[in-house]
Amino acid sequence: MRTWPYTLQRSLSNIGNLVERLILVVASLLLTFMAFALFSQVLFRYVLKLPLPWTEEAARHALVWFAMLASAVAAKRGQHFSFRWATMMLTPETRLRLRRFVDVLTILLLGLILNFSYKYLDVMANQKAISTGMDMRIPYLAVTVGIFFIIFFSILDIADTILSRTTNTTLSIREQTEVEVASLLAGLPKSDI
Repeated sequence: MRTWPYTLQRSLSNIGNLVERLILVVASLLLTFMAFALFSQVLFRYVLKLPLPWTEEAARHALVWFAMLASAVAAKRGQHFSFRWATMMLTPETRLRLRRFVDVLTILLLGLILNFSYKYLDVMANQKAISTGMDMRIPYLAVTVGIFFIIFFSILDIADTILSRTTNTTLSIREQTEVEVASLLAGLPKSDI
């Protein structure tokens, strides 16, 4: 029978996975829209000689949203840039503690940026994009939403680490990736890392 820490850990992992899937669906739709808008732009401008005024601007706004959502997914999966070679001389336990310390610093820094990006939305109020007429808070909201999800996934990773002390099970994709990469870099089986 599973204990409550494992049930909580599994529930948090499932919530994180569901949010990741929803973000990937939205990001996929944005990527599809960008491809359509840019293809339309080239077709209408260079083939039909009737340029569409909205395609470049709409694709640019979609790119901002796509980049911020994709960065949140990359944060969940541990695919952002890191200096793993600098931590290889540390023990696995010390590396884990260092990663969690960096997570806390990241959450604090991103919390500040989240606060400022939210306040900046007021500055963009009543401003419209030239070609599309879109409220400019919509593209700027991408930064706020993307950073929120990066913080969300970082908190889930910290919770997984805390709960894994009791359950002896790591469900975090990012932590599993870190263990795999460390074992590859060290040339050791995963069980030795």
